[in-house]
Amino acid sequence: MSEITICITSFNRYELLEECIDTFLKINTYPINKWIISEDSGNEKMLAKIKNKYSSLFNTILFSNKVGQCESIDNMYSLVDTKYILHLEDDYTFSGNPNFLSEAIEILENNLDITRVGITHSCPKEWMDIKENGTFNIMKNNILDFWCGFSFTPGLIKKSDYSRIFPNGYNEYQSEGGCNIAAKPYNYKSSILKNGVCFTTGNGKTTFK
Repeated sequence: MSEITICITSFNRYELLEECIDTFLKINTYPINKWIISEDSGNEKMLAKIKNKYSSLFNTILFSNKVGQCESIDNMYSLVDTKYILHLEDDYTFSGNPNFLSEAIEILENNLDITRVGITHSCPKEWMDIKENGTFNIMKNNILDFWCGFSFTPGLIKKSDYSRIFPNGYNEYQSEGGCNIAAKPYNYKSSILKNGVCFTTGNGKTTFK
């Protein structure tokens, strides 16, 4: 079986983070080799809560004080030594398809032109080229001039694609939009599972100051 590291970005929203992790553990059937979390709030109480419940789960807990999303992700990815990275954010909850990781790996293994497999439940139909058969749809790369399907929402990627497209990391481009601009010349292509497994719980619940 292919090896996977889970990388989670977190910022001072323990209840959402707890729901994300616990619902993932409840449905997932695929073995995970390594867990890494980056808590970027600088809140020592938040760090203590994570350690108190999940110290046996996470191989590495990174703690910083508002370095930002891109740098937090780069710091986690620098520690990854598995073929695949499942990128998660703290404000998603999981339900449904227990085989989603097997399906996502199969997509990347059998479609070398696909760079990412999104795993969220919802994506506007107008953003996708709908495939009649198979487990996934392809996301259009011309929704906006700069957008090619790159996203920090939950999804599976190869570590080698991250290193190839972003040799200096995401932080060089500062944002999701900047990363899309950087990735587009590499023919970045994103797919999304038809039977997605997570949806956001964080709308209106930002804690960033």
